[in-house]
Amino acid sequence: MKELLAADKLAPEEVRGRPDTVNLVKDIVGATASPGGELRALAKRCGLRA
Repeated sequence: MKELLAADKLAPEEVRGRPDTVNLVKDIVGATASPGGELRALAKRCGLRA
């Protein structure tokens, strides 16, 4: 999780523009009982509902 947030800060186009990464964020959100604010914000930046 921390690594995804760090990657999004360093190279947001790589995180948000790669389908595999967006799917990973989606899977993490789906597997987390109560996603925190940072995870929800990342999901939204990736175009996902959180």
